[in-house]
Amino acid sequence: MPANTFHRTLPAAAIGKTLLALAAGFVALLIAASPALAAAGSQQVAAAFEPSWFVQGITGLFALATLATGALALANIGLPLLVDTATFVRVDNDEQVRAPNVRGWGVRQIATGVTLWAALLLGDQVLFQVSLASVVIRQGLDIVANLLDRRPLAAAPYVAIAVPTIAALLQVL
Repeated sequence: MPANTFHRTLPAAAIGKTLLALAAGFVALLIAASPALAAAGSQQVAAAFEPSWFVQGITGLFALATLATGALALANIGLPLLVDTATFVRVDNDEQVRAPNVRGWGVRQIATGVTLWAALLLGDQVLFQVSLASVVIRQGLDIVANLLDRRPLAAAPYVAIAVPTIAALLQVL
């Protein structure tokens, strides 16, 4: 069996449900562990760092947004404003597939969201710096990608959300 045929042996719905269940389990575990993580973080964090309500709000907004959109992408639920969800034809076998890259995009969203949640739960300045920097970098790269694709209007929303994110990052540096 060729290495790339595993996904074809299971129905797409079963794969989607399995991935969604794994993501939901991970989020549930993260929520359940929140009090313990927060307690551990409060012992390790220097008393001098206290993120502002603005920094916590921006971090929380992106933590929720990245985990929610990532979970929707894992379930292959349409996100046409964020990801191309058109139907494509595979070159190797003419099979039609919907949004072949959406799950990969979704796991990257979740990975970003996990760092943001860790910053919120542990309250560590370095975690805020790293997690907010990762969001700013993703926003910047989205702007560059849209400009390279000659879609300046598509870059505008990323510019708009990058401004408060950069402001939050500058507060924690």
